[in-house]
Amino acid sequence: MSGGSRVLAGAATAAALLALVAGGSPATDAEPTEAAVASDGPSGDFARLVPIGGGRRIHLECRGTGSPTVVLVSGARGAADEWASTMDPAHPAAGLKPSPSAVLATVASFTRVCAYDRPGTTRLDGKPSPSTPVPQPTTAEIRSAPPMPHPLPAAVLTADKPWNLKVGDSGSTWPAWLAAQDDLARELHARHITDTRSGHGIAVEQPRLVADAVHEVVDEARKQ
Repeated sequence: MSGGSRVLAGAATAAALLALVAGGSPATDAEPTEAAVASDGPSGDFARLVPIGGGRRIHLECRGTGSPTVVLVSGARGAADEWASTMDPAHPAAGLKPSPSAVLATVASFTRVCAYDRPGTTRLDGKPSPSTPVPQPTTAEIRSAPPMPHPLPAAVLTADKPWNLKVGDSGSTWPAWLAAQDDLARELHARHITDTRSGHGIAVEQPRLVADAVHEVVDEARKQ
């Protein structure tokens, strides 16, 4: 998948996903840990395979310093390199290009940020991610998770250019998507940003808007 079709399937709509993760020392095969991604030099920036236990590794990229750590997760089959790329909304067929104005680089200017390749995803060069494969499909098993703390700093961004998942035979999924986004914002007690001038790929079409929303959530988390 490449170009505009990848954006529709892969980029996140509800941005500003935060994870508060502990620091630690660089991971080794003897001591695999998800949080052990602290430092490979003065800035601690790196992109490499990191052991996470059970003989598995994930491709992880981290930049910047500060707390909390922001974790960026792509949707569908998108890998972490989407967060380091942008798309020209006027020329979507040109696809995604690495950019210093992308979400990853911008968020790294004000806090620590990491993005990882979920197993089974495809990088922008068309190659499969080096993250250890696992049986697909996987799920988020959300219903079994404990309740989220309140108040939880959050922001929800929703595309304002209609798009359609094209599943089933009951018509466009756009109305249901908008309703679900409204429900998500209410559940999180979050500010809901709907004027995004974007299709589904908000993070690559309007990276500054997404980074600003993340900054807002980071600032609120730092007050707690």
